[in-house]
Amino acid sequence: MKRAGRQFVEPIREKEKINLMKQYLAEQSYRNYFIFVFGINTGLYLSDILALRVKDIRNKDYIKVDENGSGRIRTIVFSNGLKKEISKYTDYKNEEQLLFPSRKGDKPIGRQTIWRFINDAARASGVIGNIGAHTMRKTYGFHLYERTQDAVSLQMEFGHKYPSDSLRYIGIDEKTIIKVSRKLAVQI
Repeated sequence: MKRAGRQFVEPIREKEKINLMKQYLAEQSYRNYFIFVFGINTGLYLSDILALRVKDIRNKDYIKVDENGSGRIRTIVFSNGLKKEISKYTDYKNEEQLLFPSRKGDKPIGRQTIWRFINDAARASGVIGNIGAHTMRKTYGFHLYERTQDAVSLQMEFGHKYPSDSLRYIGIDEKTIIKVSRKLAVQI
């Protein structure tokens, strides 16, 4: 499916596939592993992740982010597991350093680089479908919805106008909603 000249990317729906991707990325590069783990645990836009500096996340329980420069401030609370990964990743880094610097160091790594390693990890892990850097944000949203079944919270989290926009964004279509509704239906 194409949207505005770009390929529509999907979330990673299966936790087993997420774990395989994490394992693959950890074997390739801890930086790549951490970008993926950070992305699927925060649901931030990639541009917001790449703008972060070490001081923004080190020894923090949460951060406030102006999402995509929109003026909409979103509070991201770090889980204990994510805080451990943050500590491990930032341990020997300079406070002022970009969290994910390029080789030159004055700019963050490129979106294409992230797209490439996430795609490689997905293929190596048997993930089928259109996968890209935006998959991390959609994966976060998909699993948030799976846990809560609350489309309004998802809408608020992502700043969408309607809950249906959020469901469509994370790849939940009418067929999926009907299937879930049947599972949840009270047997009479």
